[in-house]
Amino acid sequence: MAGAHKIVPRWGQPLTGIISLVVFTLIAWVTWYIIGDPAKGMLRLYEQPFTAFLACMIVVGVWQHIIFGDYPFQNLSPLPRGLAMLATNLFISWFLIYVFFESLGVILPFLSTEMLMEQKLAIYQALNLPAPTGVELEHLHHTAMDIKMAAITFWVVTGFVTYPFWSIMFQKWPFGGKLAQPGAGVVEWCITSLITILVYGILVVPHFANVTVPAFMKSGLTPDQAAKAVGLVNWGYAPIWYAKFAPIGAKNYLYIFAMYEWTVIALFLAANTWQGWPWNYVKTQPLRGIVGTIGMIILAYIFTKITYYIIGMWWGPIPWDTALDPALAKEMGVKGSWGFRCYHNASIAAATIMPFLAWHHYFDDWPNQPGMWNAGWWIRFFGVFALAGLWMFVWYKICWPLTGTWPGLSTAGPTAWQMHELAAHGEPLNTAFQVMNKPPIWIFWWIIPLLFNEWFMHKWPFYVEEHEAGEGHHH
Repeated sequence: MAGAHKIVPRWGQPLTGIISLVVFTLIAWVTWYIIGDPAKGMLRLYEQPFTAFLACMIVVGVWQHIIFGDYPFQNLSPLPRGLAMLATNLFISWFLIYVFFESLGVILPFLSTEMLMEQKLAIYQALNLPAPTGVELEHLHHTAMDIKMAAITFWVVTGFVTYPFWSIMFQKWPFGGKLAQPGAGVVEWCITSLITILVYGILVVPHFANVTVPAFMKSGLTPDQAAKAVGLVNWGYAPIWYAKFAPIGAKNYLYIFAMYEWTVIALFLAANTWQGWPWNYVKTQPLRGIVGTIGMIILAYIFTKITYYIIGMWWGPIPWDTALDPALAKEMGVKGSWGFRCYHNASIAAATIMPFLAWHHYFDDWPNQPGMWNAGWWIRFFGVFALAGLWMFVWYKICWPLTGTWPGLSTAGPTAWQMHELAAHGEPLNTAFQVMNKPPIWIFWWIIPLLFNEWFMHKWPFYVEEHEAGEGHHH
């Protein structure tokens, strides 16, 4: 194992940061064009399972690097380590989606495409209806797969917080430094997996069990047939417990998604660009972890509310009561859709990720001064949000020509000919629109090369090792 050393920017700053930023952007854009572009890519019309697979890769990367400390590849040189960890990551992501979660369908049907289809076809049989075939059967299967992959994506969004927060907020307390890998990783993974299951069960399962699955089971049936079908399969109609504490849109899973996304931002923004402040004021564990976790949730709530307020200033009043006034909702069109605002809130949160990851990891937090009460910290604090706002504005101008995704900030839908460019013969146009209308997906695609380079390869080749004074050269 190498001796004491640190890594330094190969070409100094800001040149190293600029070069790395250009390289990651080119990698993301070129690979997207080949693989993910909705019009031409190998995995065109990517909404699912592409999104779930992409998301899984990041959470598995958290396991590999943050929880297991790159074990068992930690002693390899950067390039072999990066390739080995990427191959491992892809295999684990595939296993989770197509083996592990599919097998959990016996407990939670919405985690399994085949279990959802089995239950849906059982309804047709019980009602003596002809079994769907051909295009109809294919459409049902695609819808079931969408539900399963959306549920997995929400497990991932949950895991973005619940898996790394123990390392970041609690500094791996109480086992940090006392256990070697892989034991340390196994213990932390077990703790954080339990927390993930609890949070997912409390906040996500109600939506899928009480809204998504019943809607799928009733699709294609008359109201009378749907009424007869109740009880034939395992679905629930109990109200979502948190709906009475939240706006009308709480039944829309995007309401939770927006809050989740800002929680991810609050966790990593403090850990990266803010360098642990303000939680660093608390010096002892577990108090620091508790204060930091509660503070993270409060910050996320504040960021979410501010963003809804900004959207309201841009588009008009936030339509909290549109359920009581359908005419107003119809008049406002997409701007009056609460779900659309929730999704756009999450998109704005995602836009902050690129500035703070690049600023921290590849520009070394310049101007970097220790502590919180200095100009550098506040420049980074306001700078990240300013850059996020600028990036959001620019991105929505260029995302259609560059990546084939429609700008969600725009309230004008794409024209029929633009959707026809994406939808092959026989594919419904609304499928094409769903695919196009997810501009943040490329942002996450961009994040993966940057994060995996930092996590798996320790920023090689953009950074090089510089051995500390007094240490010999190690190979």
